[in-house]
Amino acid sequence: ALSGTGYSTEELTRTKGEMEAFLADESKLQQTRDFLKLVPADSDHAKTLKMLERTFGCYIMESEEAQTLRAEATKIEGQLEAARNVLTLGATIDGKFEEMSSVGLRNKVRVDADEDVRKACYEGLSKIGDFVTENGFVELVKVRNRMAKALGYLDFYDY
Repeated sequence: ALSGTGYSTEELTRTKGEMEAFLADESKLQQTRDFLKLVPADSDHAKTLKMLERTFGCYIMESEEAQTLRAEATKIEGQLEAARNVLTLGATIDGKFEEMSSVGLRNKVRVDADEDVRKACYEGLSKIGDFVTENGFVELVKVRNRMAKALGYLDFYDY
């Protein structure tokens, strides 16, 4: 994991908030729509501008409640990311703990010839689910769903 003051949870949350504010700027959406009127509908420029229009549209929230909930979700996401960054993953193989990334664990689950190693790596991977549910993921899902409902959607996935 990255470390140092430039990589703190607070800094990540701040910069993510700035990015979302940029994407939620209604003037950028309007400018994109204005540019769309100036280019041929079947051009590469139009294709790119339509992608920007959709992106800006996803971030513009007219509901103050939804904006507050999005900020709360961003904070929870940052806390969860910070907690996950210090989680030590690995597997106990032949009585000795071997630290591995989730990718390393997954690779061993898929290809290691030894069933005991595969099982140990699977158990190491399963700790991620328990960890995230104990460190804010459930609350994050609830906040995201409340935000989506405030915007008129069924839930966050509908949004």
